[in-house]
Amino acid sequence: TISATDVTSGVASAVLWIENLTSNAANNTQYAMSNASGGQAIWNLTIGINSTFIDGNYTFWTNVTDSAGNWNLTGIRFQIDRTAPTVTLAGPANATNSSTRTIALNWTATDNMNLSTSCDVRVNGTIVNASASANNTNTRVNYTVAGDGRYYWNVTCYDNAFNSTTSSTRNFIADTI
Repeated sequence: TISATDVTSGVASAVLWIENLTSNAANNTQYAMSNASGGQAIWNLTIGINSTFIDGNYTFWTNVTDSAGNWNLTGIRFQIDRTAPTVTLAGPANATNSSTRTIALNWTATDNMNLSTSCDVRVNGTIVNASASANNTNTRVNYTVAGDGRYYWNVTCYDNAFNSTTSSTRNFIADTI
């Protein structure tokens, strides 16, 4: 709902449009407000955010002009992000034998909109580390196992829109004996 009031000279017009700041392409459909009376205009409008709105940063603009020619331009920024980050395990390779109980778990998370993602490292189904992962940068966590044996690990990363992806699951073998 958009409400515009000018008790002195009355609302003459109001226009709304949405601008895509990511690709510099605009949704140039303008929506004109009508039925202004008594210096006030109240406007209810539903705009469906559908597939014509690609992932990106947008500004929802309104420009209201009164009968005297005075105007006010207001913008509200928002982001559309339907794409989950990707997660690629870098190491250790699947079925790696380790002669120590501390092993470096490495991955890279890449997101289309965010500079970093939040990532959970799971070993045998339990989260053992939660950390930020810089976009498209190798992230490393050193994990110490309780004892010898086979361990299964994966990484789940979330972007700011809570889209998530879980990597493939790998295993490593701790054999210190």
